[in-house]
Amino acid sequence: MRVNKLEKGDYIRLDGKILKVLDITHTHLGRGGANLELKLQNLNGGIIRKNFKPDEEVEYVELEKKKLIFLYSKKDKLYFSDEKKQIFEINQEILQDKAKFLKKNLEVIGYFDEENLVSIELPIKIEYEVKNAPPGVKGDTAQGGSKVVICENGLEVVVPLFIKEGDKIIVNTETGDYVSKI
Repeated sequence: MRVNKLEKGDYIRLDGKILKVLDITHTHLGRGGANLELKLQNLNGGIIRKNFKPDEEVEYVELEKKKLIFLYSKKDKLYFSDEKKQIFEINQEILQDKAKFLKKNLEVIGYFDEENLVSIELPIKIEYEVKNAPPGVKGDTAQGGSKVVICENGLEVVVPLFIKEGDKIIVNTETGDYVSKI
């Protein structure tokens, strides 16, 4: 597919990686030819900008989306299931930082290139139970009134001093920040 036919939200394969088109900027410098600058996002994080001539060809990729449930991890593999109980696996390394937010039975959106799971989309906010929380000492505001707790899946989150073991909290998966107590 020609670069000038791409639209925001399309997926392309470049250097073996599947990238989502976030933005397209048309530039024209004096007598020179026109260029298209694409802002591209790797499905598993990271944004790059790349310039193309309008008539350059790129490989267009049509990804299928499916609702998946996270089952478990084993060594460096993560396992998911769809509503038909079919099991899909993906290397933890491919998902990068997304993997740390996964917990048993979490519903995610899976992106498939043909039959291969290539990435997932997490919910923006996820509820976790606090499994380990140091006591919040009254008057201890040298750290801005916060402490680090460990959630049910091993995720470490900076929270206010009043959060204790057994509390349920909401965490933003885009930033990794504490949002609120439930």
